[in-house]
Amino acid sequence: MTRVNLSTRWAVNAQTSVQLDASTEEVWAVMQRFDRFIAADPYHARVTDEQGNRLDTLPPRGTAIRIGHGIGVTWFDRVGTLVRVVPGKTIAFTDLSKRGRNLGFPHLYHYTLKPISEEVCELILAVRGRWSARWMPRPLVRAWLAWVLIQARWSLLLHTTHEINRDRKLRRTSDPAPQRKAVPE
Repeated sequence: MTRVNLSTRWAVNAQTSVQLDASTEEVWAVMQRFDRFIAADPYHARVTDEQGNRLDTLPPRGTAIRIGHGIGVTWFDRVGTLVRVVPGKTIAFTDLSKRGRNLGFPHLYHYTLKPISEEVCELILAVRGRWSARWMPRPLVRAWLAWVLIQARWSLLLHTTHEINRDRKLRRTSDPAPQRKAVPE
């Protein structure tokens, strides 16, 4: 389900989620491959630290990040900070314009894992911020944000499922074959 709320003061509170046939541990393993997981979002092309180094593992809370965004032929970097990490459950980071804190839709990305059963979980993406292009008609802003979140939802589903299946295949091929007991003749 995807929902977008836009208040009269232009505050954005949006959420989407996907249900995955995987344990929270399996999905958390995918989320810890930070740059690949964050780049699953259709607009986040790459994630690096301030020096431009790939963040192939989940960095500690407080790490400053650069998020390369791509929309069509337009590419630009934004900045942020990893503000929350709860192992096995939550990753949250800010996504801010390099031109200033109140420009270019400053927002917070918040990913949460919620177990449904031992082998099924829900991955929730919440986006909160303040819409800064107030010249746009509100219905257009809501429609744009809903479209972006629906794209993010499908990308999350495809990327996470692919990574989980890859991990499972790697585990199967790296596990030694079960030993057969010798049967006395």
